Amino acid sequence: MTWQQTVTPNFVLKLNNKSRVNGKILILRVQINDLRPVCTDIYTPNDSRFQIIFIGQLQNLLQQFSGENIIVGGDLNSPFAEDDKEEDRDLFSKKSVVGEIKVLLSSLG
Repeated sequence: MTWQQTVTPNFVLKLNNKSRVNGKILILRVQINDLRPVCTDIYTPNDSRFQIIFIGQLQNLLQQFSGENIIVGGDLNSPFAEDDKEEDRDLFSKKSVVGEIKVLLSSLG
């Protein structure tokens, strides 16, 4: 689905909605004058096995925006620090997921 709305001559909002089976991805391209940031809102699955696959799919999807300003937001469902974890789970259980997220973010520039 693609939707575009010209709010004013200097403000154009374009929405691309992409979804995956085990997670959700929303991509917004905003154009304000000469600025064209790509904003993403993602909801990563809870299961670590599916998270790694999902993050790989997201990385492939975002490659089309290579070299652009990309803002990534959402719920990654993964703790990055001791304060982020829930219950008594060890951070080690998400180590591979955190590694994949770091690869994703570094590939975006």
